[in-house]
Amino acid sequence: MGSDQVQHGTLLKQNYNRLGKGLLTGSMSPDSSHSGVNSYTFWHSATAIYSDEAFYVGMSGSNSSNIEVNFTSSKSGESIRCVYGTPQPRLVAPANLPQSGTIIDRRDDQDYNWVRIGRQVWLAENVNFDAGEGSYCYDDSAENCETYGRLYDYETAMQGSESNDNIVGFIQGICPEGWHIPMHTEWDELGWFVSEDQGLVSETIYWDGVAPFLMAESLWEEYEGIVASDTYGFRALGAGIKSETDYWIDLGYSSAWYSTSGRISVPGEPIGYTIWNSKSSLMKYTIQGLMSTRCIKDFTLEEHW
Repeated sequence: MGSDQVQHGTLLKQNYNRLGKGLLTGSMSPDSSHSGVNSYTFWHSATAIYSDEAFYVGMSGSNSSNIEVNFTSSKSGESIRCVYGTPQPRLVAPANLPQSGTIIDRRDDQDYNWVRIGRQVWLAENVNFDAGEGSYCYDDSAENCETYGRLYDYETAMQGSESNDNIVGFIQGICPEGWHIPMHTEWDELGWFVSEDQGLVSETIYWDGVAPFLMAESLWEEYEGIVASDTYGFRALGAGIKSETDYWIDLGYSSAWYSTSGRISVPGEPIGYTIWNSKSSLMKYTIQGLMSTRCIKDFTLEEHW
């Protein structure tokens, strides 16, 4: 859990103690049913995913030191809190952004391809920056780094930052300048976009049917019924991991990436996302050992392409 998250949660806890349960206003669903009075409160944000979904920030009386960021129906009834000024950075790519391109990481002059998917811009490759201790090539092979990118431990990927759910606070981590490690809400927006675009029925824990559209057409072990199409140019590769028991495993079978978010149910425990050759889902994943890092672009209101 990030320090900002702790501080904000503590302030809310103080307000809760001072004002009593009146702070926990509950919520109203799109069908006008009410729930949660004296138990939790949600606040609308100005950030939408699609016409009927928007992000919210919430807290509960039972665990009011934690702040939850997620998305729900934009037609639900939630509380409103206001902030002065113009928030930066924002999550949505400019409308005039090209569909794809290339960046140069000035730290080592490596080129990375990027691709626009929905309203987001993702690197189309895993990060391959040599950070020294904490970053490795699968099976200690430089050729694997060239193909799949490097595998990082959590502390190296995050570059000392802690997991958080601050909707306007990007964590650059090991990413190139101007890019950041995705929050879980950004991974979920990717899953949501592909699911909607392909007419799939998915849940936010298991984005069922999404994975083949994100998987590269090669460098995966074949599995009956799973046909990788890389429809959106995300080019997920079966980069494998190094397990906590110090084994190189799953090359060609899985890929796992970090997020900056922690589990609400287990404060401070970060989560990742994974794809397997034998499953069709983009799934939440408990981080372990060494994993890949994929970056997403951050934008400011003044930035032009």
